[in-house]
Amino acid sequence: MELMKSRRALRLAYAQLEILEETEGEHEVFLDAFISAIAMIRNVGSVIDSESKGNREHSFATWWDQTAANPLYRCIKEVRDLTFKRLEDRVHIKHEVNVTTAVATGTAYNPTVRISDATQVEVSQDGRVVETREVRMTAEAEAESGAQDTPTYSRRWMFSGGQCDGQELLPALHQFLDWMRDDVIPEAERRTVST
Repeated sequence: MELMKSRRALRLAYAQLEILEETEGEHEVFLDAFISAIAMIRNVGSVIDSESKGNREHSFATWWDQTAANPLYRCIKEVRDLTFKRLEDRVHIKHEVNVTTAVATGTAYNPTVRISDATQVEVSQDGRVVETREVRMTAEAEAESGAQDTPTYSRRWMFSGGQCDGQELLPALHQFLDWMRDDVIPEAERRTVST
């Protein structure tokens, strides 16, 4: 049975995700858009559940329980519940600044400076952290004297806490919707019968 409402919910969720991506550089606007996006994204599963009731084959219940137990499904559900229902912030920006410098002895190495939550700086060399310090920084990166390259700066939205902690937000949302589109909705349609 074709689940038309579920497919419509999926289209609406992709549209909300596109709006969210357009606001990525505007902190407050992004946070506001995230609430609508996560609600619509999570709604895809709710619509599948509702639309399939009364038309399910016997095997649907076991399969649906397995789908709901998937870590990505649980992650999106948890974030939606905390964000949409309670207005808890479950996302943050991860800032990353990369600077190449030379040490006093003249040997070159490539330390990486990571700014997480805009106050903690980790300096790493050869893949291991060699220094951690607390600082107050703006989003702009300044090269220290002696730097050989212009620093590069990037920012990414990340999930905070719970099932999704530390995952990059936009790729995870895309992964969830792609999974709904490519696997979950087609399988739900195979496990339902027209009446």
